[in-house]
Amino acid sequence: MPHPNRLRKLQERSRKHAIQAGASPETLSAITQASVQVSPESAPQTAGAIAQAAIQAGAPPETLAAITQAAVQASPESAPQIAGSIAQAAIQAGAPPETLAAITQAAVQASPESAPQIAGSIAQAAIQAGAPPETLSAITQAAVEASPESAPQIARAIAQASVQAGAPPETLSAITQAAVQASPESAPQTAGAIAQAAIQAGAPPETLSAITQAAIEASPESAPQIAGAIAQAAIQAGAPPETLSAITQAAIEASPESAPQTAGAIAQAAIQAGSPPETLSAITQAAIEASPESAPQIAGAIAQAAIQAGAPPETLSAITQAAIEASPESAPQTAGAIAQAAIQAGSPPETLSAITQAAVQASPESAPQIAGAIAQAAIQAGASPETLSAITQAAIEASPESAPQIAGAIAQAAIQAGASPETLSAITQAAVQASPESAPQISKEVSEAVVKTMPTEAAVVALPMISSAAAEAAPASAPQIAESVAGVAVENLPSQVLPGVLSAIAGETAGVVPGGAPAIAQAVAGVVVDLPPSAALDILSQLVSTMAQAAPSELPQVISTIVDQLVSVVPAEQLPTALASLLDSLPEIPKEMLAQIVAALLSRIPALPDEIQAAVRQAIEGVSGAAVSGAKPGADISAGVSKDTLDKSGENAAAESASVPAPAMQAGVKAEGVEAPRDQKEIPDNILKLISETVSRIQIGDTQTTITLQKTPDLPGDTTLEVRMENGRLEVVINATDPQTAQLLQNNMAALQGALAAGAGASQVSVTIEGPDTATESDGGSDGVGERSETSEAPGGKKVGSNRESGGASR
Repeated sequence: MPHPNRLRKLQERSRKHAIQAGASPETLSAITQASVQVSPESAPQTAGAIAQAAIQAGAPPETLAAITQAAVQASPESAPQIAGSIAQAAIQAGAPPETLAAITQAAVQASPESAPQIAGSIAQAAIQAGAPPETLSAITQAAVEASPESAPQIARAIAQASVQAGAPPETLSAITQAAVQASPESAPQTAGAIAQAAIQAGAPPETLSAITQAAIEASPESAPQIAGAIAQAAIQAGAPPETLSAITQAAIEASPESAPQTAGAIAQAAIQAGSPPETLSAITQAAIEASPESAPQIAGAIAQAAIQAGAPPETLSAITQAAIEASPESAPQTAGAIAQAAIQAGSPPETLSAITQAAVQASPESAPQIAGAIAQAAIQAGASPETLSAITQAAIEASPESAPQIAGAIAQAAIQAGASPETLSAITQAAVQASPESAPQISKEVSEAVVKTMPTEAAVVALPMISSAAAEAAPASAPQIAESVAGVAVENLPSQVLPGVLSAIAGETAGVVPGGAPAIAQAVAGVVVDLPPSAALDILSQLVSTMAQAAPSELPQVISTIVDQLVSVVPAEQLPTALASLLDSLPEIPKEMLAQIVAALLSRIPALPDEIQAAVRQAIEGVSGAAVSGAKPGADISAGVSKDTLDKSGENAAAESASVPAPAMQAGVKAEGVEAPRDQKEIPDNILKLISETVSRIQIGDTQTTITLQKTPDLPGDTTLEVRMENGRLEVVINATDPQTAQLLQNNMAALQGALAAGAGASQVSVTIEGPDTATESDGGSDGVGERSETSEAPGGKKVGSNRESGGASR
């Protein structure tokens, strides 16, 4: 057998002669196979030499493919080196990309298991020889087509070779595009593998952007998966947020229609890798800047990915803030989309509060719209009133200056979604608790949302509930709250429902604010000033009836305030009828309370024109049964209440009235309006009545209270009463400057004591009468009428004391 060296030389001459003689590819394959088998350790050099000779002889690509296949089959373990050697020979000889593609395909087909290494070796040879990107694309495509199942590994190997050789981003883009086009079904894995190779080689963000864009342009339908795979590779390699931002931006610019899904996929990769909130913020911002028109959808997709991965509220806050800062004009829609994602994922109210607060802080000028959008999303998802309360509170705490508008926007969203009055009450209460100082304005905004959006029959139910909810949260502002809600009702609701709804507003508001009924009634009554008198009277009458039930113990004070309003809105000539109608609207009340109410009404008569006073008295008397000008000496004012009222009040009327305080009258107030003089020595009934009514209106305490009676023909001169109650005993000192008045009072002591006892409800009455001639320390005393002090039994048979007369003062 010839020596191996001699054999190789013989084979070289044979190959040369065969190539020069134009041997067929089959012949060259046989020669190549035989040569490699003779010297397997020299297979790469042998195959390269044969290829070089073939190229120099002008052999077509098919010939080089045949040579490659034969060499690899003869020495599979050397496949990468063989392919690289043949490719190098081809490149050095200036072979076109098609030739390299043919070489690559033949090598991979001959040894599929070595496909990545073969492709990488050929690519390295091409890069070292300065081949353009088109050549690498051809190599990549041929390799992947020859072994589609190895597409990611093939692409990675080629990319790694390129990066290590310092290839520019354009080269990696070309490789990526070729690999994805050759195997679209492997696009995400292929793109991820290329990106991983680039990152490991220290490629800058621009390179990853180029890879991403090329991959998505080659397979737009796989954009989200491609972007997610590249992002995952970047995160696993420890890439900073800036790199993920670059990947995100490139992905969305390459496929804007897939922006939400792409951003969500990238975010999911980041979350699964444990990236901090700052990374998600960077991804969100980059995505929205790349596609502002898709900001809400992008933010929603990222939020959904975060929630599904169990991200805490802080992460969602960061996403929300970044999204709104990137596209402020879309703030409401963006916040709503994030909230919707959170709700659909079953997030608790705390999460929605965090989202709301972050959104409002990022765009305070859009606070009402943001809160409304989040509330709408919550309601559509069936959120409970507690959730809406949490949203409301968070929004207002983030932007207190917008509290009324925020509450109004949330209420409107709730109404449009079919929320119940109870839900509106919860929203109102939460808003007022978050900003008590804005309670009236909040109530007004919510009420306006109600009357403008809800049917009338629903609005009349909701408005009182809103007022009471706000008042419960801010009792100090209850009158202003009730006034605001009532004002909205007057301006927007039909006149026929106003009496019912205004009285309900006052009644339900007073029901949650103990002691506030008079001020609340006054506030609600004040909204009728611009209404026709008849309409105002209907409203005030209904208001009296409702408040009698809502706050019975405060009814006298309530009626006093309502009467003041009645006098201001009803013409003077209509007051008699109006006051009678007002009294007639009273429900069943104790007779003593009715007496107090009548006294309160009578106290306002002196302010009326003279020609109206008598008619007013007559009207009051006609309804109440109180003998305003005809009481008998010693009669109790409450005994004059009509029989119907007594029948309605029942046996317990007196007991019920025991706890009702008489309305207070400040010291020094004049009781006026005494009727025409009478020519008789007996004390006139109207004087007894006036004294009794005056005393009944006084809150008698430990200090003396002084009342001055107006000078009249029946009581010439000035007459004052100093009264004091202690332990059920009433002490009264009457000072008359006119002798006839003093004598008249002394002569009718029994009737006078009866009137005083009835007015004060005292068990004992002590009366001292001082005249101008009574000896006192101030004037030195003189002869004349003197002083008479008498202590007697009060009406009802109780023993009171004894009479006494003296010429000096007695106190």
